[in-house]
Amino acid sequence: MRAILKEIKHFSLAIVVLILLSIGPVLTAETTSHVAEKTKNLTFSNNMAKIPNLGTDKQIASRFYQDWKKQYLTDKGAPVGLRVQRPEDGGDTVSEGQAYGMLMAVMLNDKGTFDNLWAYTKNYFNDVGLMHWRIGADGSVIGPGPASDADQDMAYALIVADKKWGGYRQEAQTLLKSIIDHEVDLENHIFKPGQWGGKEALNISYLAPGYYRIFADYTGDNNWLKIAEKSYELIEKTAHPETGLVPDWSDDKGNPAGNLKGDPRHEQFFYNAVRTPWRIATDYIWFGEKRAKSIVDKMTNFFSTIGVENLKSGYTLEGKPTASYFDATYASQITAGALISNNQSFYKQLYDKLLTIPQNSYYGDSLRILTLMFVNGQFEKVN
Repeated sequence: MRAILKEIKHFSLAIVVLILLSIGPVLTAETTSHVAEKTKNLTFSNNMAKIPNLGTDKQIASRFYQDWKKQYLTDKGAPVGLRVQRPEDGGDTVSEGQAYGMLMAVMLNDKGTFDNLWAYTKNYFNDVGLMHWRIGADGSVIGPGPASDADQDMAYALIVADKKWGGYRQEAQTLLKSIIDHEVDLENHIFKPGQWGGKEALNISYLAPGYYRIFADYTGDNNWLKIAEKSYELIEKTAHPETGLVPDWSDDKGNPAGNLKGDPRHEQFFYNAVRTPWRIATDYIWFGEKRAKSIVDKMTNFFSTIGVENLKSGYTLEGKPTASYFDATYASQITAGALISNNQSFYKQLYDKLLTIPQNSYYGDSLRILTLMFVNGQFEKVN
């Protein structure tokens, strides 16, 4: 399993050479008075009453989080603060892990851990204020260039921290400006995978339109709302019409882009794409986005026909399994999507299964906690 995860996670070393070739355009912030008007009446509570199993266990995420900290948090090799290590990858650290840790810490009111994770993260900013995506156990940069999924998670964590504890507004605003200046194709409003890509290469699982509505309100920049709209256009183009499954990598026409990345598995619903149900189900819970529910419902309907005990960690877009096992990564993200479905019996079976899968990898164990927070109403929307 570790070998599989190591091979499939963060294959960006093969494409680092593209980073300098595709720097995104610089944004001139567009401030519009109607941004707040569009978002002010959309609250977290809008859809809570529609989902009977939301918020049933407020302690379970905290219990998993305490074990997660013991296993993955360390100050070894950290010039400052704390880092999230990947034991299965030589004890390295990726920006994604720092971001996941920041989200957990702020949602679960662990300010000390949050500040230490943020201190380490800032220590590895590149020249445009975005964290290099991979840092070795010895503290050296071994994966230069940012990963935009991590950067947006960090930004949202900072916004929650600012609303909850105060004192993070300037850093949140600065990070968001760096993201939109360097990781967004402003001409087409495409959220890029980093300082490269866009129309020819994008990652659907990076798209988090619920965040973008909040970013628009927080910054006054209407471009974030346009990015949210474009995100659904891209997701709908890419999703399989029957299963709803999306590939790890695609282009802006909806074509899987696995061959572009040198690995045909990236044309499949693999270890990147699996995060899509959680990313967009969040938008439904927070903002009542019907397009999100429509897409996730297709996925959930497909998975429910297979049954919880027969699910696997990997599928072609048509629904053919590509793995013989079922791990916490897939269990968590399918559970997040099933939460907003009408099949609450299937959701409960998934939830129970998620709690029983052994901890065995940084990625799956992190996504499990984020999912437990989400389904129990602890993945907060800030106003």
